[in-house]
Amino acid sequence: MLLLSALSMAAAGKFTEAMQHAASKVRYTGSPYHRSPGSKAGPIAARVGLTSKCPPNWTNVEATRLLRHALKEGRVSMAWERGYPRYVWHLDGDVLYEARLTNSESGEYHGYPLEDRWQWPKNFR
Repeated sequence: MLLLSALSMAAAGKFTEAMQHAASKVRYTGSPYHRSPGSKAGPIAARVGLTSKCPPNWTNVEATRLLRHALKEGRVSMAWERGYPRYVWHLDGDVLYEARLTNSESGEYHGYPLEDRWQWPKNFR
């Protein structure tokens, strides 16, 4: 996770500006592989193997709101692609959700819960 306190004031300012700009453009599109039956985010797709499931009551609008809030709060990875962080994290109680950039042209993300704490970035453990 990006730690602004580890950067110079000028670099931290540039990252803060970049996060605010990205937050104004991103949107959550989701993945049919991570949806639960009855999901308000759309139809589900079967996949061979295990996939973690997002809460069925989340909509794309709510997930976009949470994504933008996490971005503004700086809960982003250090790796960026075309003006967007590759990963953004949202902590909801004891569950950490990871949003992955899926379209760096338009700033679209899909997300999923990280079910084991060993998967969490060090700053969240």
